[in-house]
Amino acid sequence: MLINTKEELEKFKIKSRGFVQVGAHLGSEVKIFKDINPSSSIYLFEPQIELYKKLKNIFKNEVNVKIYNHAIGDKKEKLTMYKDTNNDSQSSSILKPKDHLKYHSYINFKKDLEEIINVETLDSFKIEDANILCIDVQGYELKVLQGSKNFLKKCDALLIEINRKEMYEGCPHVTEIDEFLKLFNLYRVKTSWWQGTIPWGDALYVKKNYIGKIKKIKITLINKLNHRSFVFFILSKINSLKKVVN
Repeated sequence: MLINTKEELEKFKIKSRGFVQVGAHLGSEVKIFKDINPSSSIYLFEPQIELYKKLKNIFKNEVNVKIYNHAIGDKKEKLTMYKDTNNDSQSSSILKPKDHLKYHSYINFKKDLEEIINVETLDSFKIEDANILCIDVQGYELKVLQGSKNFLKKCDALLIEINRKEMYEGCPHVTEIDEFLKLFNLYRVKTSWWQGTIPWGDALYVKKNYIGKIKKIKITLINKLNHRSFVFFILSKINSLKKVVN
């Protein structure tokens, strides 16, 4: 995570009842979740069978951690994935890599036609004891949200990976995520781009009732600038000058 989840939740006075993580990988965030609320329920969704088996082993003694071998999307279906071959599956996606190949050219991908993954909607699991959602699905974020409409109604905070460019084919732009989440009174309050200027990063959205009116106006203005190409062009030039000076 590029955002200090605990610090931000405390800033907005959001109390966690439980966590849902879609795209759990090896569950490195569980420690953070337990630090925020040791007694909270934690739901982990990981579609890749090898990672799922590792998760089951890592958390075999954790009664509050529930693990599911499913991808989350907008409907029930079976799909295959593009798996990275040299990044510990952290870049694997249902979507075909695009600009990701430009910004992370050292990472290789292979279309895995053998492992069929099961896709379900998050709402089909009827989770009632969680109010924090984390999504890390390499470009498939909007599909996850479209299958989570009932959960989003009661979601107080959402940490999600976002993109300014088409890192994976058909992935949503951050503004599309903004507009969809506004339907559920969730607003982006924190944005952190990878290495400052690379066009993917993490964003935190919180429920409208946790944000003051003045702060909401300020956040809206910042968000409008936070995905403009000219802003990151200027930042990249500043970083280049710093390197020359140093």
